Amino acid sequence: MPGEGKPGSREAAGYIQYEIDMLRFTFQELLEYQKPGKLTDTQKMFHNVVLESFLLHVRNLRQFLTNLKLKTDDIIANEFIEDENIGTDFSYLVRQKIDDDEIKRIHKMLAHISYKRRDLPKSWPTGKYYQGLMIALKGFRDSLDNEKKAWFWREDLEGDSRGPEIVDGTWSTYSVERRRVN
Repeated sequence: MPGEGKPGSREAAGYIQYEIDMLRFTFQELLEYQKPGKLTDTQKMFHNVVLESFLLHVRNLRQFLTNLKLKTDDIIANEFIEDENIGTDFSYLVRQKIDDDEIKRIHKMLAHISYKRRDLPKSWPTGKYYQGLMIALKGFRDSLDNEKKAWFWREDLEGDSRGPEIVDGTWSTYSVERRRVN
């Protein structure tokens, strides 16, 4: 069928690599907002764009790592692993840092315009999410054979699993003053 890749293929790995690259990039951009100083309205809006993108990639990679196949064409981690007994470790690792309620909150904030948004917390433990995913991705990588490892990481993952200095970091969406457009 056109548009469908083979499970566990190099093509599918490219889609996952994109998610990893975007997670890393958006997290690095969010770190820029840790620097002291007042943000302009434009900077606040850019921050919100980056935060929303980061959360989208968190949701996508968590679904991949927890082997949650919502649609028949969803790509899941176990499709890349030859040994059926491997996989639980990294799924458990990511669930420790990003539980189902957090994913529901991300989904509600990103995918639905809802009155419940006003009642949901606006701060996000981005450092915890990032660290959880990077640790789980390392577990996933360690479960792959050497050929498939080369499909995913252009650079070593070791230096990207961040220590406790960011685990407690949280980010909130900024309110931007509304301006009337003439």
